[in-house]
Amino acid sequence: MSHDHAGHEMSNMDHGAMDHGSAAMDSGAHDHMGMGMAMYYHFSSMETILFKFWNTKSPIGIVISFIIVVLFCFLHEAIKWTRLSWRKKVADATAAANADQHNDESAPTHGRAISCPMVGDFVLHAAQLFLSYSLMMIFMTFNVWLCAAVVLGEASAHLFFRVMLPGLDRAAGWHSVASASCG
Repeated sequence: MSHDHAGHEMSNMDHGAMDHGSAAMDSGAHDHMGMGMAMYYHFSSMETILFKFWNTKSPIGIVISFIIVVLFCFLHEAIKWTRLSWRKKVADATAAANADQHNDESAPTHGRAISCPMVGDFVLHAAQLFLSYSLMMIFMTFNVWLCAAVVLGEASAHLFFRVMLPGLDRAAGWHSVASASCG
């Protein structure tokens, strides 16, 4: 009888090393001991978040992690709005330069070269991507408290920056959408 399953030889496993009666095999420990992950929404206070060292073992740990995740959301939105602000400034400067160029026909035209603002945007874009995927991974723990932290953190941070930076709100085109849908 062959023990070949999906190309893996089962006969090479040390069956004596497997303790099927151990306490680590119960359903609660199974989800948090690296042997599996809860693929359903749950309210557990025991969670490993992003890194092996960031784990919670009590409700206080979940509350502290909730606050940290909300702060991550504010940092994510701050980066997004900073990039939007820089793009608006570059667009305004480019429009002014184009207006000056039309007035002076002898001005040389240059191709697009890498500049300090482009490098800065590159770095901020990379940080934004890292935070975006990290927040997605936090949500994918399916822990209701952490999912709520991501949703409430992102929504409140977005609202905060829209209120604090209304000029960028219009530059991003959100003003026209809001006025069209809200009357």
